Amino acid sequence: MNYGLRISLPADQQIDAQPEPLRSFIRASLDRLAQNPTAVSRRAGSASRGQAAEFRYDRGGVSLWVTVRFLYGQDEQTLYVENVEVEFGE
Repeated sequence: MNYGLRISLPADQQIDAQPEPLRSFIRASLDRLAQNPTAVSRRAGSASRGQAAEFRYDRGGVSLWVTVRFLYGQDEQTLYVENVEVEFGE
């Protein structure tokens, strides 16, 4: 089931702060998440609410982890993206 995406202003700013092509990768990953959230996400830890999805981005020998925290809308047709974090991975 495809979901509509609603990206919070802080999450949108976090995405826009990333250099290209990472920014495009994140936006494409959000589209993948909206197409099938249960395939790429898990319940977030008890310290936070909602769901989390992680995507790995590799370029030029550098790996980054992109973690997206989101909530399902009450309408069961919308995903609300609350936070996007980018971290160096291994």
